[in-house]
Amino acid sequence: MTSADNDTSAGPPRAAPDGRAVVIEELSIQFGGERGVLATDRVSFTAEPGELITIIGPSGCGKSTVLNAVASLVPEDSAEITGSIRVGDQRIDPYSSGKTAPGLGYVFQRDALMPWRTVSQNIGTGLEIRGLGRAEQRARIDELLGMVGLEAFGDYYPHQISGGMRQRTSLARTLAYDPDIILMDEPFGALDAQTRMSLQAQLIRIWHESQKTILFVTHDLAEAIALGTRVVSFSRQPGRIIQEFEVPFAQPRDPFALFGDHEFAEYQAEVWRQISGEFRGSGDEQEAGA
Repeated sequence: MTSADNDTSAGPPRAAPDGRAVVIEELSIQFGGERGVLATDRVSFTAEPGELITIIGPSGCGKSTVLNAVASLVPEDSAEITGSIRVGDQRIDPYSSGKTAPGLGYVFQRDALMPWRTVSQNIGTGLEIRGLGRAEQRARIDELLGMVGLEAFGDYYPHQISGGMRQRTSLARTLAYDPDIILMDEPFGALDAQTRMSLQAQLIRIWHESQKTILFVTHDLAEAIALGTRVVSFSRQPGRIIQEFEVPFAQPRDPFALFGDHEFAEYQAEVWRQISGEFRGSGDEQEAGA
């Protein structure tokens, strides 16, 4: 029994989500032709509706490439792709065509905010595209500012706020589109430890309340375990799935409490023992196992 299991302040249990599954089957992606780089090799896994799946593996193992394929962002002339991706009952074309699957959002490593727009205006971009009226936009922006703890910063510009605040703005902008599936590519990787844990806690709360399906790529094993309902571990290049771990700690979780919990430390050490061979010599050993 973990301390998380005994947490009576964790909030009500999640209702069954109504979203769509993400099903990846035998996905192989090779860049540069026959003599090029095989990024992923027959990758298969499923994210059920409402799951928060974390994906971990050494640098260059194809984690981000898989997200890009789900988002239809792989340049067609750069790679040969076999296998299939389905979002719900829709088969996804992984090649870049200017269109992504409806109901899909992407939070990148860099926030990519528009510097000439305020925090509120950046968040409202998707609402404008969706054609919402001004009053409805304002109400939704205010709701999202509150959701990510930026109520006092709506009129600030990106250069006036911290890196953590910019990533919160980026997450809120993605949520404004109201996707039922969110792809997140190491969004907290460049942040200091305390800011990262704060954003992890906010993400868990938002996920628990919104029932979004999330695929979250990270180099950090502690982060993968703290966030994920399941951890999918990739091998070194070419990326293959070497193991999946069902995380035993109850959701929603408090990363600040978990990282000081001896059972969490023991579980992290056990997972690390099983996957550490893939990180040796990759340069990621210290970060992943920390």
